[in-house]
Amino acid sequence: VNESGVLGTHEVDLTKNTEERYKEYLSIQNQEFLGIPTGFKEIDEATAGLQGGQLVTIIAPPKTGKSQVALQMAINIHKLGKTPMFQSFEMSNLEQQHRHDAMRAHISHGRLIRGALTPVEEARYREMLTKMGSMHKFYLTESISGATVSQLALKLEKHRPEILFVDGVYLMFDEISQERGTPLALKNITQSMKRLAQKYQIPIVQSTQVLRAKMTRGQVTADSIGYSSSFHQDSDVIFALQRQDEEDDSSRLLRIVASRNCGPAEVELLWDWEEGKFEEYGS
Repeated sequence: VNESGVLGTHEVDLTKNTEERYKEYLSIQNQEFLGIPTGFKEIDEATAGLQGGQLVTIIAPPKTGKSQVALQMAINIHKLGKTPMFQSFEMSNLEQQHRHDAMRAHISHGRLIRGALTPVEEARYREMLTKMGSMHKFYLTESISGATVSQLALKLEKHRPEILFVDGVYLMFDEISQERGTPLALKNITQSMKRLAQKYQIPIVQSTQVLRAKMTRGQVTADSIGYSSSFHQDSDVIFALQRQDEEDDSSRLLRIVASRNCGPAEVELLWDWEEGKFEEYGS
């Protein structure tokens, strides 16, 4: 991946492609977003969507819900006709499937995994599954089949998704240093993930944890990221997820805390496991 990132570079003479640049600008006028929208309105208006070649990082304290918000983005994107691939290093495919189904059908996750859905929920679940049966691809992959960037690259080559989600990237194994979880390993991994996004010209959305001791007055910032500063250095956009009130688990705040191309933005999310809703208030 590192070698292809260097060998795949090319040069552009800005004095020779002026007409093409104006045509590109005109084409953007006919698009709602430059990139792929996440389904969260305020975030999408700020970023113009997640764009090919970007490395996007979701950060959150442990057990806050970074996996859920990443999966909700993937669901929203799939509904738009795009093909996502969701790689988890924290849960099995079956666990992710259960979460996906509960979130997409708006049913209780707990009752789904116990086989105890209400008649209304069961009908809603069946309707959702029937619709999905005729839709385009949505890939779930787990770490048992690949814990390195090279193995991720093989999956991208095979499935050709339009966006890749990597949940728990800090758990990956670095092929260069032969280490896992060290600052050097994570630096190599984030740099390689960025090159992977550039090679396949898709957004790659990864998630990692923050350290509560590094949070500023209880707020998650880009400087709160644990393990390595490389997440901040290599990411084009950083989303921070946190509880608004530690005593209240019914909502979350999703914010842009760092970006190369846009300013800050935030959205308040409803957080309801009983109805499988992890979405903007009022949506």
